[in-house]
Amino acid sequence: MTEEESVVGEYFTIKEFDCRCEQEYCPARPIVPHADLIRRLDQLRAVLGRPVVITSGIRCPEWNFRKGGKPDSTHLTGMAADLSCPDSSQRWRMLKAAMDMDLFVRVGVGDTFIHVDVDPDKPQRVAGVY
Repeated sequence: MTEEESVVGEYFTIKEFDCRCEQEYCPARPIVPHADLIRRLDQLRAVLGRPVVITSGIRCPEWNFRKGGKPDSTHLTGMAADLSCPDSSQRWRMLKAAMDMDLFVRVGVGDTFIHVDVDPDKPQRVAGVY
């Protein structure tokens, strides 16, 4: 197994969290997903009983800007992930599981994804829309 395929937590690999900018020398490369984010995502995956697809994990400043992220986005620090939710039924199950278990207290809902993050220095028990 290569370093970029290294498993973090029970269900995820480092590569799943990589910045999607495709720069040869992406400045986000040394950043790794926060341990608390991984732990909570593992719990969510176990409860759902199906894979959780990360559509956006760690971002470099340039990619964050191109994706419309805020300048202080938690994606920049490895404390956030966007999770694929292609339909309302999956979105409901994911949100319900995350909230019932009190896994994520910072969430955002988009048309095709749910944003979750674990930054303790930002407002807690909030839900945004994209």
